[in-house]
Amino acid sequence: MDASLRSVEVADLRQALEGEDVPLLIDVRTPMEFAGGHIEGAVNLAGPNLRSFAESLPRDREVWLVCRSGARSMAAGRQLVEMGHRVVNVEGGTVAWRKQGWGVVEEPSLTRLIFPGLACLTLGLAPFQPRPHVAEKLEMLVNNRLWAPIDIFDLAMHGAPWIWLAWSAFGLLRMLNSKGAQSS
Repeated sequence: MDASLRSVEVADLRQALEGEDVPLLIDVRTPMEFAGGHIEGAVNLAGPNLRSFAESLPRDREVWLVCRSGARSMAAGRQLVEMGHRVVNVEGGTVAWRKQGWGVVEEPSLTRLIFPGLACLTLGLAPFQPRPHVAEKLEMLVNNRLWAPIDIFDLAMHGAPWIWLAWSAFGLLRMLNSKGAQSS
């Protein structure tokens, strides 16, 4: 059987996943992207991991690849075809999947807090000397001092990362709570 690379739409993937012969679906995105939302039943093998596992992938059936938009999975598919595998690339990836209104599996992970945490450490606490603007503005708010438009802008600019972090932490706790409720 010759190795080949073909492409399908997300509707074809959905139909295949609902059928009798469920394809081996590999998501080639980073683990962080994968945890943020992936198609149910997908296995995450990203970058060099895919290449190292390529020899253990079955050659008697097609391997279906998905990523965010279809570009990385197409590149990974070409590599697998060169190694003798039959590959199916899902065009549009998880972006197209979500546009259809089909759900994804989200995994609770502390990595969700990395970007809002970094924003709090940089913009949220800037300037660092003599003390952060957000602390000064909160003190003005507590002491009921008059506010100039720049003070309101400063509070919004330096306070937004903290709101983002709180929102992200709340979402993570909600996900953990729903996972706990499902397992009991």
